[in-house]
Amino acid sequence: MASPPVSADESDHDTTASRVLVGTSDYNYVEWKGRFYPEKLTAKKMLPFYAERLSTVEINYTFYRMPTDSLLTGWSEVTLDHFRFTLKAPRRITHIARLRGCEEMVSEFCGAAQTRGAQLGVRLFQLPPSFEKNLAVFDEFFGILPPGVRAAFEFRHTPWHDPDVFDRLRARRLALCVADSERMTTPTEVAVPYGYFGLRDQVYQPDDIARWHVLGRTPRAGALSRVGLLPGQGPKRGHATD
Repeated sequence: MASPPVSADESDHDTTASRVLVGTSDYNYVEWKGRFYPEKLTAKKMLPFYAERLSTVEINYTFYRMPTDSLLTGWSEVTLDHFRFTLKAPRRITHIARLRGCEEMVSEFCGAAQTRGAQLGVRLFQLPPSFEKNLAVFDEFFGILPPGVRAAFEFRHTPWHDPDVFDRLRARRLALCVADSERMTTPTEVAVPYGYFGLRDQVYQPDDIARWHVLGRTPRAGALSRVGLLPGQGPKRGHATD
């Protein structure tokens, strides 16, 4: 039997050792000036400043607008090679189409993101809380994802947290977004050669961060080599960068 094609996404996996990438949800908050950014830092210089101190960022801009090659190239040019971007899938895919009949949009989103090569972390598909479990829709959506794509799925309707969903993700080497907030904590059973953690509670103590760090390095059905930690639910107050 022929081996499945290996994409640039798959070839970027470092399976020899766990690597924990730490970052926040977005970076361009003027409220961070004086706490994280220098007071007089211009908006244009925020990303390079951020990327020198943290190793990844979740981009929410792409939830509202499809990313363009020129935009992604601009971000890449002002960050170091080891820095990783996680792009949130457009709401037209996750919230409006709800994974149905969106082949063109998925192709455009994954195709644009692919141009960043090694600097791409994962594509994050964050489903709305009202999106009820539907395995038929999920299976159909898998069929339109490009082979070897590196993606994480965040389910905010608890019936999705089920072995038959986890098995489907594992079989396709897709990650479960392990989200932690005041309202919900996602199970941590699923692991592929990369993972994605979203820590969005209001306040984390040092012991909490240490526990999540250890968990992120613990192999579960495979070594975790790409883990995005997004501490803090209140980034506009600057706590996420503390």
